[in-house]
Amino acid sequence: MLCLRQVCLFTLKHYQARTLCSDLLLSQINGCTHEDEVFNLVGRNKARLSEKHVGIAFNVLWQLQKKRPILLRTSDYVRNHSQFLSLCVLAENKVEHMEDEVIVDTLYTILRLNAEDHVSLAKALVTEAWKRLERQVLLSLPALSKFALCLYKQHRHFSPIIGQVAHIVDMKLDSIQDIRILSVLMISISDVITESFRDRLLHKAEQLLEEKDEVHFNYARRILQFLQNVKLRYHPLLEKCNRIFLGSASHLDIHSISHIFGLYEQLGFDNAEFRLIAKQVLSETIDDYYDPETFAKLFSALGPMAGSKVRERLLVTAAHMAEEFSSHQVLMILKTMQKMKCRNSHLLKKMASVLHKRLDSYHVLHLVKLTQYLVLLHCQDLELFAKLKMLLLGYLKSSVIPADTAAIIRVLAMLPSFQVEEMIINKAAAVLPQCRLHHLNCIATALVKWNHHGQLHWQNSSELCAKLLQKLNDCGFQRLQKANNLNLLLEELTHVNGEWFEEVLNEETMAMCQHLIDQITWANVLPLSLFLIKSDHRCPVLFDRIA
Repeated sequence: MLCLRQVCLFTLKHYQARTLCSDLLLSQINGCTHEDEVFNLVGRNKARLSEKHVGIAFNVLWQLQKKRPILLRTSDYVRNHSQFLSLCVLAENKVEHMEDEVIVDTLYTILRLNAEDHVSLAKALVTEAWKRLERQVLLSLPALSKFALCLYKQHRHFSPIIGQVAHIVDMKLDSIQDIRILSVLMISISDVITESFRDRLLHKAEQLLEEKDEVHFNYARRILQFLQNVKLRYHPLLEKCNRIFLGSASHLDIHSISHIFGLYEQLGFDNAEFRLIAKQVLSETIDDYYDPETFAKLFSALGPMAGSKVRERLLVTAAHMAEEFSSHQVLMILKTMQKMKCRNSHLLKKMASVLHKRLDSYHVLHLVKLTQYLVLLHCQDLELFAKLKMLLLGYLKSSVIPADTAAIIRVLAMLPSFQVEEMIINKAAAVLPQCRLHHLNCIATALVKWNHHGQLHWQNSSELCAKLLQKLNDCGFQRLQKANNLNLLLEELTHVNGEWFEEVLNEETMAMCQHLIDQITWANVLPLSLFLIKSDHRCPVLFDRIA
């Protein structure tokens, strides 16, 4: 009996010692003030690290990065450290024993550190979380929202697991009382929801925004992102979010303002009061933005509304930093110059000089935008235009995507003194049956322009042009006749304008809108009204329905 008691006491003391040691290790990890301290602890205690230690270590690594300004973060150093790899291996081996929150937090940290190389760990974490979702274990709303955000950041927008998350949100929507959680879930599941579910989410968001006295502007920004994702301009919610931004003016910086302006532009929303506040905030801190990425955002946000003195400072600084801009930032600067109707020759020359070295790095649609901006800004660099033409024609020859083909043809028609090759016409003819109305309109506009200016010089060009125009008309009529969803039709009509559409398809489009009149709802009244205004066509039946 005495021996048994001694054995039990020894076992208890040994267990207590291990627990104390473990708790001490946990405290040590939590107390780290630098990444190297975390890695040293991991290196010395690999055999003793439990799934809890591993989860805490990942969390501390991210929190240390998070405390630093973006430009001073050392994510590269962290994810390339040998002990970070060890930590990933340990996590992968212990994933089944992790608590729900630890799984989600670890996945979140991996993604925030841009540790894409550790695919197997991310996959293991997602798989384990999915298993728990299916077993209805991982149902904590905070954990679910964070997990959904991770899936969204992994671009799993249409995956079955997102559908599973959406199903849980659908069941639990009435119990969600936190706008932060709701806003994250909304953007994460936005690609897999029905219209009725979308409306329920919007109603819930409105309700929670009304109930809260103070709402962080990030939550409102996510609501805007949701509206943009579902391609819906819902003004009551836009106005509510805008009021939140106005009330959060002191907390806004260039990054948040730039993002908000981008969302407003995509949603076709504008607010003079917000622009005024943004202008004031950015003008007061203009000297704080000295790195290319932040300055490009500043130029894009402040440039179109800046006064003459600030505008001149922006232009001078942009020219000075030209060589430091990335390809994307050059595109941002040129887009903003076009918005500003600014044809500053010095800055244009600087941008053109940079572009000569960077053209090969652009995606085809970025090349299209680039060409458009340069033409509208009256760039005089003929050599640059020659390079653009060569690249665009190369992309056109290999293009099999109707949208890309139409975009290239549209912008080629903008080039000065462009001689049209027969290949372009043949390429257009090949994609017409797959084109949406906007793409048909782009091709028709280019074709009419080339024909009018006598830019079709090969044999039988007039006959070929006439046949293609007839085929364009036929494809346009067929596209309209097959329309059975008003929302999709209005989406196609958003960017359609010009003589070809007005002369050929306007009446047929009105007839189809009347045919789909029962599909008019609060959600599509605005785009329908905008189309009717743009088309300058009076249709009493549609007006009555809208009223």
